[in-house]
Amino acid sequence: MNKLSFNWEQLSYLGNNRFVKQMFIWVVLIPILANMLHNIPDNFTVPLFKTEFPINLELPFNWKLLYFSGAFFLVANLLYLYYAPLLFKENIHFSDFKKNERTVFDLDKYAKSEKIKFDLSKYKENEETESDIFKDKEIINKPRAILDHLQNKLYGKESINKYQEASLDDFERIKKSSIDLKPTQRAFISALYVIGFFFLGWTFISNFWSVLK
Repeated sequence: MNKLSFNWEQLSYLGNNRFVKQMFIWVVLIPILANMLHNIPDNFTVPLFKTEFPINLELPFNWKLLYFSGAFFLVANLLYLYYAPLLFKENIHFSDFKKNERTVFDLDKYAKSEKIKFDLSKYKENEETESDIFKDKEIINKPRAILDHLQNKLYGKESINKYQEASLDDFERIKKSSIDLKPTQRAFISALYVIGFFFLGWTFISNFWSVLK
């Protein structure tokens, strides 16, 4: 099953892709257009300068292909959002994790969501990091980090140092443990994306062929 489908990292490149996400627009627009043209004859002529020009308003076949492509992408995206591990929906690589200023609590959240063991206690802060937290230039320039730290103090969570840099090893371990989970769902989502791209490719080829004619 794993060999016949994409893993979650590969699927995340599709599920988080803006172009793929926006393909649902055609699922909405094409039926609206078809409904607008429903009461208008498919073929009629327009007289202009003593010449009649034929007009064909019937939806071309490649529009229907585009509709099916958008429909498959839409279903695939919805299933991806529902089944994909949270880690892959929020970050694909550790560089994304750091760029988004995520913390060890996020790692803990990713692990718990997929029932993966994660030892949050090893990130306990010592007195030195506690007293020096606002001396850290990297932290002082991050308002979110300061606010989170104060909130942790308020709710008694100061025993965990969110600002001790989350371990790359921990991130990669959770990622590796999550990447091949839910093989049946991955196979189904993979198939939907492949079919969506098949119809999209067919649309482009048919349009290109029409131009050549």
